[in-house]
Amino acid sequence: RIHEPVELLHAGMRRLASGDLGVTLPSLNTRDEFDDLIGDFNQMGEQLRERAALRRSMALAAEIQTRLLPKGSPILPRMKLAAEIRWAEHTGGDYYDFIEIPGSPNGNARWLIVVGDVAGHGLSAALLVTWCRAAVRTLAREQPNDLPGLLKRLNHSLLLDAYAGRFVTLFLALVDPDQPGVIEWISA
Repeated sequence: RIHEPVELLHAGMRRLASGDLGVTLPSLNTRDEFDDLIGDFNQMGEQLRERAALRRSMALAAEIQTRLLPKGSPILPRMKLAAEIRWAEHTGGDYYDFIEIPGSPNGNARWLIVVGDVAGHGLSAALLVTWCRAAVRTLAREQPNDLPGLLKRLNHSLLLDAYAGRFVTLFLALVDPDQPGVIEWISA
C-alpha cells in the first residue's frame, strides 16, 4: 500500500530532476495523502513548464531588444561617441540610438543622438522602449530639423496609444559635422 505510491513519486521526481518537465503521474485513486502528493507533483510540473516557457520568452525579448540597439557608434570628425546599456533585468527601459539624417548643406550626414529611459523595468518597459524607438525613427525622418516638433508629436502619439501612467524621458541631440562645436539638443 505504501511502496507503490512512494516508488511512483520517486521515479517521477528523478525524471523531473533530469529535466523532463513533461512528466505527469497517474492518480492511484487512493483518495489519501498519496493522491494529494501526486496531484501536487503534477501541478508543480505544470508550473515549472510555464516558468521555463517564460524564461525562453524573456531570453528572446532580451535578444530582440539588444539587436535593436545600434551596432556601433557613428564616426564623426572631432567627436567620439560611445554607448553601452546594462539592464537591471533581462530587458529594460533604457534606450539609445544614432539616427542618420540626410540633408546637410555640404552633403554630409547629420546624426540624431537619442538617449531615453522608460519609467520602470522589465518586459513592459522594454515594449514601450521598442515602441519609442520606432516612433522616434519615423518622426526623425519626417521632421529632422524640428526637435521640439518631434517631441511634441511623439508625446501626442504616446498619449493616443494609451500608455496611461507610463512615461519616457528623452534627450535628443542633432549633430552636424559641417558645424563643428555646435549641437542642437532638447530634453523632455
